[in-house]
Amino acid sequence: MVNREVVLFLLQLELDSRLQRALTYDRFDEVKELRDRRNKVDGALRMMQSKKGYGCGSRRGMRSDQFGALAPAALSIRAKLSKAIEEEDYAAAAALRDKLAELEEQSAEANMLCPVGEPAFSLGQMIVHSAKGYRGVICGWDFCCCEDDVWKRTTNAGTLVYGTDQVFYHVLVDVADWPVDIDSLEDDSLELDAPVAYVAEELLDKITLADFDSDEPIVNTPFQHPYSYLMFLGMDGGGNMIPCRQLRERFDVEREDDPFASDSEYEEDVLSEMDGGRVDDELRGIFDSSDAPSDRAAGIDNIPGIDMRSLSDNGDLDEA
Repeated sequence: MVNREVVLFLLQLELDSRLQRALTYDRFDEVKELRDRRNKVDGALRMMQSKKGYGCGSRRGMRSDQFGALAPAALSIRAKLSKAIEEEDYAAAAALRDKLAELEEQSAEANMLCPVGEPAFSLGQMIVHSAKGYRGVICGWDFCCCEDDVWKRTTNAGTLVYGTDQVFYHVLVDVADWPVDIDSLEDDSLELDAPVAYVAEELLDKITLADFDSDEPIVNTPFQHPYSYLMFLGMDGGGNMIPCRQLRERFDVEREDDPFASDSEYEEDVLSEMDGGRVDDELRGIFDSSDAPSDRAAGIDNIPGIDMRSLSDNGDLDEA
């Protein structure tokens, strides 16, 4: 599920960028189409978050800003409910009662204690898998294992020291560490899927610039992943990635200034944030419909490293 969730988030970013461009050039027919597609992607994400349950990190993060309004909203509904009963408008009273019950359920969820402690790793943190040795960067998390029972059995997640009731991270795996079957590369039609790992907190270790500057660095090349330039603004002075505004908002994380950055670097980051984390025009051009490959899935242009055809197998994104 984590692969699909990351892809849907990237589609949100791309559709938002196109929507802004369409509004800038007064292409109102295109605006309506893009908004419809964005709503469908949003719907697919909401379904996934509901399936993952309370432990879903992005679900909790995106709803956290709504919790403060629950109490006054409940008081308002109760007042309207009392008035409807006094006026013997029982149909309206029934509708208000159901709405109040839904709001109280949300309030109860808001007051639930986090099933585990806060994540030990931050967005953009460079990590290394303690057992498998691959390098990656944190791009999200869940507060417990939200995959299904089949996945848990296949990966032996239940045998972990802290089991499945610990933070599980979404990790972009460095391209240098992707397992590649050399024989399969003879097929010119092969498209490799960019891996997004789902890893328990106990299996991850932090790495720093010292790991790259040592006599025997983990790898001799900079971190690379096809999704990283969409989700991160670059690398900070400590060797970690800087998450874009949309990714921070997704997990309710505040911006942290880079203590190693110079004033000019900080100003560039601020300008990038004001621009919505927009990708350079040269990179963005690969998404333009005029330049995109003819092979598309669900009416959406291909994103490097993503087999878009796999998304059309699930009805979530048809015509998205």
